[in-house]
Amino acid sequence: MRRSVLAAGIVFAVLLLGARDAHGQRAIQLRYDPPTGAMVQALWRHSATSTVTTPPRGMTVRVVEAIEVTSVTQRSVGRENGRTVVDVTIDSTLVQVRSGSGTWETVRAPEGRTTARLVVDDRLRLESVSGGTTAGGQVLGRLRAFASGFEFPLPEGPVAVGESWVGDVIDPLVALVGVDTEPAAAGWLAKAGAMIARSTFTVDSIVDREVDTLAYLRVSGSFLPTTLTAPIEMAQGHARIDGGFGARLIWSTAWHTFVSGTVHRRVRLRIYVGTPEDEREVLTTTAEIAGRFRVQ
Repeated sequence: MRRSVLAAGIVFAVLLLGARDAHGQRAIQLRYDPPTGAMVQALWRHSATSTVTTPPRGMTVRVVEAIEVTSVTQRSVGRENGRTVVDVTIDSTLVQVRSGSGTWETVRAPEGRTTARLVVDDRLRLESVSGGTTAGGQVLGRLRAFASGFEFPLPEGPVAVGESWVGDVIDPLVALVGVDTEPAAAGWLAKAGAMIARSTFTVDSIVDREVDTLAYLRVSGSFLPTTLTAPIEMAQGHARIDGGFGARLIWSTAWHTFVSGTVHRRVRLRIYVGTPEDEREVLTTTAEIAGRFRVQ
């Protein structure tokens, strides 16, 4: 009897402390499984600089800077077929924008407080979404990407320090604050919607604490180039979007989510007139966006 109790205790300790790979390295299983009623509030801050140039010499036409501060709350409200039902709310958004060396102007998001109900599995894969649609595609994209700022599934099995894996990221590009003040670019970005990036994830370190384990992840990816065609009545013939991003994220087993992170994006939008066989580039917008978040 004592042996069975001891064996059970050893198994429990192994599960609690985490698995180790074949080489004895520390490994961790990343799973989203918060208890019902758990609430996490994160504060996001994005700063962006978008530069509009005209070819062929790349003459700068306009530079726009923007700062955005957003509060996002995720609240686990129940279970559905083994999945977590989570309400994600954009509590508030404050944006400051300036063009060139002009003065900063403060703008509040017109949508106000917005909530969507998501059903996700323990790898953060979205099963369904309801609500939040009246806020528009970009805001809904941010609600869907509540955990890290972009959508991607957690790894299938335990991952060890130094281990990497490849996966697709869905980036809603909602952090392009300030870019939408350029009319020629705004319509194309709205039409593009989310971008997909083939990305590499790496575990930099794992830190054990008494009641929590932290996994430090590094992510880098390149957006799949996207070509958009305008309606025939528009002057622009088509546009191409490309770019990439890098991120550093911290996962907490106690919070069941990412508790801190930084994300840097670079997005280039090129607008052309004419047919693909006889095209002429008329405008390029390049956006550099740096974002960071932390749970409160």
